[in-house]
Amino acid sequence: MSQQALHEVTQDTDVDEALVEEIVEAFNRGNADEIVEYFHDDGVFQVARGPAPTGVRVEGREAIRKFLKDRSAKTPDWYWHPIRNWVAGDKAVAEWKVEGTDASGEKFEWFGCDLLYFEGRKMTMKDTFWKGPNV
Repeated sequence: MSQQALHEVTQDTDVDEALVEEIVEAFNRGNADEIVEYFHDDGVFQVARGPAPTGVRVEGREAIRKFLKDRSAKTPDWYWHPIRNWVAGDKAVAEWKVEGTDASGEKFEWFGCDLLYFEGRKMTMKDTFWKGPNV
């Protein structure tokens, strides 16, 4: 996705708050096969944490599916509590609190948001940000 596309807002779109709610609910069900159906074939999942300052960048449906399955195996009880969602044309923001247990058995509770970019009703990018203790 080009920098210009990230900053332009297309008003003629099928994106609405109901779609954003569907995506959050799919993540709460934890089914990677269902979740990737919301991504464009060459979509990007920009994860908040990772070795680079920008986190981990996962590209393409199959890579996203594998990442989600691996993450779920380590942390099966992720749960996102929606706070609010809003849509601006072909872009949306989902604000939430996530809770779960990490691979070491420690409970976590973080607040965060996803910046969502769409082409039609498929995400071209899901860019995640969060904050909390020891994040």
